[in-house]
Amino acid sequence: MNAIDLSSNNLSGSVPLGIYMLTGLQSLNLSHNQLIGTIPNEIGNLQQLESIDLSSNNLSGEIPQSMSALHFLGVLNLSFNNFMGKIPAGTQLGSTNLSYIHNPDLCGPPLTKICPPDEYPNNKKSMRGDDSDDDKFQVHSWFDMGLGMGFAAGFWGLLGTVFFNRKCRRAYFKFLNRISDFVIQKINSITEM
Repeated sequence: MNAIDLSSNNLSGSVPLGIYMLTGLQSLNLSHNQLIGTIPNEIGNLQQLESIDLSSNNLSGEIPQSMSALHFLGVLNLSFNNFMGKIPAGTQLGSTNLSYIHNPDLCGPPLTKICPPDEYPNNKKSMRGDDSDDDKFQVHSWFDMGLGMGFAAGFWGLLGTVFFNRKCRRAYFKFLNRISDFVIQKINSITEM
């Protein structure tokens, strides 16, 4: 069997897992039914799949990453469902945003809705397997905290010295008086010209 078209038949329930075991399947059309549930990871077994249309159902959950391994997939329509999360990376999955319309909780290319940077599929770490973004954030946080603490220590160190040490306080105010006298003299000399 290389094609299944059960579209517009008022089918309900979830898609039987047996369909995902038909490894020679090239076309699957289950659109315009009342199907519920998620797309299982087993969809990656359909390596010969060229066309899949699951539009206009009540399917939900995330689009499985295994779909990006369907290298012959040329036609994909998941519109008018309740899918959520980030669209998996893959050239065949990112061809047009019409494949994903009316799935308000989907994000990522080719859609214009940008996914939050700290969310990953199934709340896992990034697909690269490293935590470089987390490390950068922690370095920036520590740097900002150290900068603030250094400024506060320097400011209060100078201010404490000026206010609590009599000699420093007198020297500081004499310095301020000299500066203010100098500025006033310059202003007066400019106005007299």
